[in-house]
Amino acid sequence: MTELPTDMIKLKFRLLMLCVFLFSKGYAQDVVYTQEGKKVEGKIKTVNTTQVLLESKQPINLTDLVIGIKANGDVLIPTDKDAACRWLVNEDKQYHKIITVNAEVFAAEKVDIINKKVAYQDYLNGRRFVLDALEVALIIYNNGIYKMTDPQIARKSLEKVKDLKTYTSRKPVSSIELSPEEQDYFSRRARKKTEALSLYLSILSDAKADELYQDDAVTQAIGLFVDEDRLVEVTSLNSDSARYYKIDQYLNHIRMLPYSRVEILWNQIAYINQIKRAADGNYYGLISIEQIFRGFNDENRVIYEDVTRKNLQVVVKPYNQMIDGKEIQKWDVFLSDIGVQNTSSL
Repeated sequence: MTELPTDMIKLKFRLLMLCVFLFSKGYAQDVVYTQEGKKVEGKIKTVNTTQVLLESKQPINLTDLVIGIKANGDVLIPTDKDAACRWLVNEDKQYHKIITVNAEVFAAEKVDIINKKVAYQDYLNGRRFVLDALEVALIIYNNGIYKMTDPQIARKSLEKVKDLKTYTSRKPVSSIELSPEEQDYFSRRARKKTEALSLYLSILSDAKADELYQDDAVTQAIGLFVDEDRLVEVTSLNSDSARYYKIDQYLNHIRMLPYSRVEILWNQIAYINQIKRAADGNYYGLISIEQIFRGFNDENRVIYEDVTRKNLQVVVKPYNQMIDGKEIQKWDVFLSDIGVQNTSSL
């Protein structure tokens, strides 16, 4: 039988480790990896000049140690000086940490591993980035659980890392257009905020809802918008002219409609274009919504109903957030003006 070349064997092993990385759920206990490829699970008690001592386990010589990871995310790696070790302490547990093979440390608020890609939201700028899984040596989640491709690769990368709290940040590849990954991320965020607005409208249109509950719904709904000056266009089959309300006026208008009960349903929420950069530096997109409106009388009969096709503009823009005394610029998607395409009978 023909033997595989050494490089091919290494590649196959790397891909195997990648699969383990992609599907592993990590560990919530101390783990030590040895030069023989063994994984020893057990509480790390002490580390002296020659050995790593684990509870109820045989000591591991420092010369056999590749890497150790505690349940809290602290990392133990050997050094070249006098066969000693050093700890990389996982002090900042507010964010997940992604350590790359190039010894970069990214602080991430969200991490998704999909199709051999590691997508994350950078806490320093709020932008969404995607790494090839082969670029990633180690992920330490904020609960201490980790994912790792290869202990040897992780060790080599961590040898160059000063600490786990000095973060690097990547700039977007282009400042003109959003990447496909950012398009997808902000599109999903916009849809969620649109669905949240629909929920708040259902609360405001419920005459039996508690007043304080409705007050809170107004506050939460306003927070979905880029500012309180956004306009909502309102039409009716009983009038040839449209009315325009600022968002807070519109929400309170819903509460005061002259019906015993109101039913507002938002269906077919869908994008009709991509999010694109405008001259003001922000990014804009458009969501198409079908709204079904019904007004009921005291006998719970429908006395008015229509269906309206609406266009809801969304804005992706930066905002500032104070984190650990520092003002950090982040990006998020906000709702904007809501216009009417047409209104018709049901």
